[in-house]
Amino acid sequence: MLVLDHLPALLNGVLMTLSLTGVALIAGLLIAFGLSLCNESHSRVLKSLVGVLLLFVRGTPVLVQLFLVYYGLGQFDALRASSWWVLFQQPVFCAMLVLSINTGCYTSVILSGAIRAVPDTYRQAAAALGMGPWLTLRRIILPRAWQLALPAYSNEALIVLKTTSLASVITLMDIMGVTQDLISETYDTLYWYAVAAVLYLALNSVLILLFQVLKRSAQPLSRHS
Repeated sequence: MLVLDHLPALLNGVLMTLSLTGVALIAGLLIAFGLSLCNESHSRVLKSLVGVLLLFVRGTPVLVQLFLVYYGLGQFDALRASSWWVLFQQPVFCAMLVLSINTGCYTSVILSGAIRAVPDTYRQAAAALGMGPWLTLRRIILPRAWQLALPAYSNEALIVLKTTSLASVITLMDIMGVTQDLISETYDTLYWYAVAAVLYLALNSVLILLFQVLKRSAQPLSRHS
């Protein structure tokens, strides 16, 4: 079988796809929490800056963002002369950066909506127990908001995994990059795209199962809250 003959290359592509997805989801969550806190603050400047960032990221395609970062930033002499250029000339760093910021912005919208959906009785109960605003946010609001946001966030995670396929346009050898390389080598277009589809389907199925486990573990907390 052709798949077995090229199994090492395909496995390397799967590992690259998983690396991109994992880093994007972890970093994206951190970015989302930061953006959500800024969006919930009383500072109009912070809210305006977050609004501009969300407008740009959510209003432009990920492919354009990848090109802007990987090909566009290299036109700035100041960046090429700085120590940061070592990172920005690496396609894997640029892909992880773009995917992280992108999912961070979308996740922050989900999280902000979940924070606002937490009933005021939670805040009132925390205040009655003498909790300050930050302690209430950390111990009461954010855990409950995460439970509310989990179903929508699971869809975002699936989208991130599939969006990693765009990284091949900046020469990364993820699943799609390896697929295109094998097509150019064997000229068997339909076969290798079908293999790629099966690999993405398998990874998405595993991710769905993981989030189903998370949702079930969160249900007892929701019933007691």
